[in-house]
Amino acid sequence: MTPRFSIVLHTHMPYVEGFGTWPFGEEWLWEAIATSYLPLLDVLDAHPGMVTLSITPVLADQLEAPGALERCLTFLREVRPASHALDASDHPEAAGQIAYSAARYEFAAEALERRGDLIAAFAPHVTWTSAATHAVLPLLATDAGVRLQLETGIASHRRRFGAWDGGFWLPECAHEPWLDQLPRGYKRIVAANTTGIMTMISNFDMSQAIPLTPGAHTIKVAAKGNGGASSPALVSGDSTSVLQGELTVTIVKK
Repeated sequence: MTPRFSIVLHTHMPYVEGFGTWPFGEEWLWEAIATSYLPLLDVLDAHPGMVTLSITPVLADQLEAPGALERCLTFLREVRPASHALDASDHPEAAGQIAYSAARYEFAAEALERRGDLIAAFAPHVTWTSAATHAVLPLLATDAGVRLQLETGIASHRRRFGAWDGGFWLPECAHEPWLDQLPRGYKRIVAANTTGIMTMISNFDMSQAIPLTPGAHTIKVAAKGNGGASSPALVSGDSTSVLQGELTVTIVKK
């Protein structure tokens, strides 16, 4: 079989629109628009069909939120010029780099004003979707919850971008074999990942069934290190124990 190589760009942003300012608020989204999404659109328009692109429902919600792009323009036209002026005053030795950065943000503001609706701009290029809230699917409590994440993410894609041909980015590349059986009628679910990430995720098993007799049982939940010489993975406790917690249950009737 002839080897095939695919470039997949997964585009996601935690929901920051409308929540505060730098460094953890919506300015994070404005920076992404200016320095990533707008330049990416130029490349995609110039070379359509060369890469596979996903946009998560969470990011799409933010890009089409009322007033979001207007606030982004204000950031690019007012906040960034003011910050560049401060940088130029404090660091005259970096005048060339600061001027270059200022010009790039000015160009981004012009590009955003010209394009307007970013969802419409991305629409010809987006073929993959992802889970509704970018949840780590193997860690959800129920199959119904996983199905809801999948179905809502796919419906979001169809509403915004039209037909969906089966491409799906698994959030955080988290995969368990039982996930493959959930989306009935869908063509495929694919996660681009590294061996290290897949090995790490494979330590989680959310589908174990343990037969218990009537009576009291204490179940210990522990985490162990990944890969031979690596350190134990601790959530709590100290370096002498990987014990994470205990669950005590009483079986009244079997």
